Amino acid sequence: MCNLKGLFIDPGTRVSGWIIWDGEKCYERGLDANKDIKEMILSSKNQIDYMGIEKFENRSGMNFAKGNKFIAAGSEDFHWAIFWMGIFCATVESVNIPWEFIIRKEVKLHLTYSITASDSDIHAAIIEKLGKKSTKKFNNEMLQDKIYGSITEDIWQALGLGLYYTGTGRHTKFIRPSGH
Repeated sequence: MCNLKGLFIDPGTRVSGWIIWDGEKCYERGLDANKDIKEMILSSKNQIDYMGIEKFENRSGMNFAKGNKFIAAGSEDFHWAIFWMGIFCATVESVNIPWEFIIRKEVKLHLTYSITASDSDIHAAIIEKLGKKSTKKFNNEMLQDKIYGSITEDIWQALGLGLYYTGTGRHTKFIRPSGH
């Protein structure tokens, strides 16, 4: 394990789920106001090696997938979510942190082997990937040894992004030669 710390964000219109993950453990996570996440990026620039952010997928040319929900292109929610995606990307670039979009469909395939997986399927796959047997009732305490606390809502999606990104080895392109 190369222990690069990635910031993974599931962007929302006003608040977003995020996690700092190295492929083995969580350093921080939260469901916070977007402006607070921006400030966190600026203040922790030496603690983050790269950022992965979910990119909306175009469906039928009119709606964009946001988890299992759809945001109509042109709606106020759509514009705000796109706005904050851009702000997060510009913020990490301003402090020289590389970033990349992550398409949710790729995360679903990696974790569940199905592009039609629901949020519940993704939760179960995350629990199984972290070494705990899935149960019908999800118990956040099962993850405390890896996550150091419970996770909720969009933090699950941010963790899914991190598991996908580190599990496929995409993060290794951000390894810097020693001495740099």
